[in-house]
Amino acid sequence: MYLDTNACDLFEAVWQEAQLIDDAPEPANNNDARLVAAATAAGMRLFVTGDKRVLG
Repeated sequence: MYLDTNACDLFEAVWQEAQLIDDAPEPANNNDARLVAAATAAGMRLFVTGDKRVLG
């Protein structure tokens, strides 16, 4: 889909769609849970976390 687009152009296109949302403070000791809470607050329908486990 984006094979003819360089990474910088793709990043710029995605960045233009970014929206600021309030920080999700809880639980403060679990970054993945905070990211999921923030994604939920932003109305995301799909969110992938645990990238360290996936990437090895």
